[in-house]
Amino acid sequence: MTGLAPGSPASFFTVRHAEEEHVWVVAATDKHLEATLAVVAEPAPGGGVRRRFHVVTLVHYRNWAGPVYFNVIRPFHHLVVGGMARTAAKAR
Repeated sequence: MTGLAPGSPASFFTVRHAEEEHVWVVAATDKHLEATLAVVAEPAPGGGVRRRFHVVTLVHYRNWAGPVYFNVIRPFHHLVVGGMARTAAKAR
């Protein structure tokens, strides 16, 4: 995983919490909302080195424009978050 120290940058995210090989929590804040992305890894069934990853996103509206903005991007949310996560994971 990239960027494990809390407060360190990971592309346009800031690392909030990380435990190597287990969990990575990052957040991005703008004037309308704060978006949090968490990736949790667990051993895949059957053991070995394979991992199963769970991805969670949370949005906290900072003002009245937050829900308006989010509803505009809602149909594309999975594409936006996926791209942001890939970019953040590649950041060194």
